[in-house]
Amino acid sequence: RERNFWQFLKKYRKKMPQQTYDYVFYIFSAAVIGDNPRLFGFDFDNPLDDSDAAEK
Repeated sequence: RERNFWQFLKKYRKKMPQQTYDYVFYIFSAAVIGDNPRLFGFDFDNPLDDSDAAEK
């Protein structure tokens, strides 16, 4: 069983439905953007940062 997506893609791309192919790249894109959202134009406060809550 292939565990490397890129090798899997090389071998089975022609058999893979387009919707599946697109979905995987949406997930990869979200992971890359999530790693550094400001680089991609997203500017928001970290929802897990509760430093402001301690001050109130």
